[in-house]
Amino acid sequence: ITTGRLSYQKNHEFLINVMVGLADNIHLAIAGEGELRPQLEAQIESYGLKGRVHLIGEIKPDIIPIFLKAGDVFLFPSRFEAFGFSLVEAMASGLPVVVNDIPALRYIVSDYGMVIPVDKKEDWMSIIFKLKDDLNSRYDYGQRALDRSADFALKNMVEGYLEYAH
Repeated sequence: ITTGRLSYQKNHEFLINVMVGLADNIHLAIAGEGELRPQLEAQIESYGLKGRVHLIGEIKPDIIPIFLKAGDVFLFPSRFEAFGFSLVEAMASGLPVVVNDIPALRYIVSDYGMVIPVDKKEDWMSIIFKLKDDLNSRYDYGQRALDRSADFALKNMVEGYLEYAH
């Protein structure tokens, strides 16, 4: 699963391309709304992925945790991010995370998830296959993500800021 505005920045078209090479029993759910919805719908249709790629639409913030619990892995292939609040939220839910190797996401995930070279389709496919079939890895990476998310709790962020400011 993934969340985010349906825009160039979030790179959902890349995930849809990845889905072409994955097994038929792998599904992708994208929560969010945006200007690229028509293009993404057309891409899904042209690749024959209508039953496997699901554009959920906008989800209310209080429902996001429920949506995240429905997934096995959080995929975040953004092209650029200032921080990545959606990523931290997914990590806090205990989902293993797979991200593009860009500075903000690399900092957040560190060694607690999978950081994949930007838009390397084969690498993304390989890690998704691995996590699909290896429940132990999914659990371990989910626990690691949960542990790392604590570093971004409000209290810890404020304390870090105050320590840095002095």
